[in-house]
Amino acid sequence: MKSYKFFIPLLFCFVLFTGETLADASDPFAGETIDSESFMEEIYKNNLAEIELGKLALEESGSDKVKAFAQHMMDEHKTANAELKNLAQRKKFELPDDTSLINKTKKQILSLRNDESFDLAYASNQVRAHELTLQVFQRGQRSDDPEILAFAKKHLPMIEKHLIKARQLVQVTERSAQEADVESDLDIGDTPPASR
Repeated sequence: MKSYKFFIPLLFCFVLFTGETLADASDPFAGETIDSESFMEEIYKNNLAEIELGKLALEESGSDKVKAFAQHMMDEHKTANAELKNLAQRKKFELPDDTSLINKTKKQILSLRNDESFDLAYASNQVRAHELTLQVFQRGQRSDDPEILAFAKKHLPMIEKHLIKARQLVQVTERSAQEADVESDLDIGDTPPASR
């Protein structure tokens, strides 16, 4: 068995520890709005985490697909954060300069993996991260602040696309991990077939 099978329960425990559930991607804050400062801070932190995790994926992943996804996430979240910085400056709101403790912990956990388990862990993390970010954007779409509302409406389709791509990446990395397990179990290439 590959070590990623050990890691999946660990990641699940971490997500439970943070008070989140893996199964429910619906908006538990349906009908609620979010104040401007909380929206900007939460989205900014999420974008920083995406950028940092993307850098880690570029360093640690053994998959070209994971690396391409990570680069795409970094590029789009950097662009969104630049726009968010301008919005915050106009509103005279100071954004944080670092990721939250939870996102730092996610990065630490992900950094413990080898190539195969890292790819699956990164892809799974991307699904959950984009589910949570989607909830914040949905709340932002109900904001009384016209600039927050406009920002949320502009970027929500991007987050929805990221979530779809992250789910696809999980499927690809799961297939790759399963194929690696089969090859390992069969010892392909190590011994010649027995003669009959």
